[in-house]
Amino acid sequence: MPTFLLSLIIALFANASSSNTGLQVDISYTTNPGLPGNHIFYTPGKKLAISDFQGAPDPNSPAVAITSSGFAFKAGGKRNSSGQSTLAIEVYCNFNRAKSWMKEKGKNEYILGHEQLHFDISYWAAMLFIKKLRAASFKPGQENDIMTKLYQDAAIALEKKQNQYDAETQNGQIEDKQAAWAEKVQQEIAELSGN
Repeated sequence: MPTFLLSLIIALFANASSSNTGLQVDISYTTNPGLPGNHIFYTPGKKLAISDFQGAPDPNSPAVAITSSGFAFKAGGKRNSSGQSTLAIEVYCNFNRAKSWMKEKGKNEYILGHEQLHFDISYWAAMLFIKKLRAASFKPGQENDIMTKLYQDAAIALEKKQNQYDAETQNGQIEDKQAAWAEKVQQEIAELSGN
């Protein structure tokens, strides 16, 4: 079961708009956003370990494990000497070690695989957000509104997909559904990332 960390970080370091020369946008995914904290940033192919779940389990929860993951972005603007504005957007996906936990009976490879897929689904949402950003028409002065709207759309899709995953697999208890979801999510990530 996931706990969603749907954080929004917008840090515009300079006014990235220009009424005369338009706006260039540079969108990228990063595995190193340079943020402090007890996080793992999603790197394709790298898997979580049981030891990454460092939070205190909730004794009142029926869940045997909780994954706290999500996606966010940083944005900064600058203008070159010829007046061309560039908006640089870095998207990242993170797993919060301190808020993710496993009870003793959940510390096994099968449960870890279920929780890994929650992290993978968060990465799927990050890729969906990047796709939406790349398809957007950024207009000077409207950058924050556009980024916020597209982020919210992807965050809603993330929550819906996480809930659907847990519902269809009964929190990982239906093994064939779990396997089907693992395949489906990897295929969707590949399509969104162009692989």
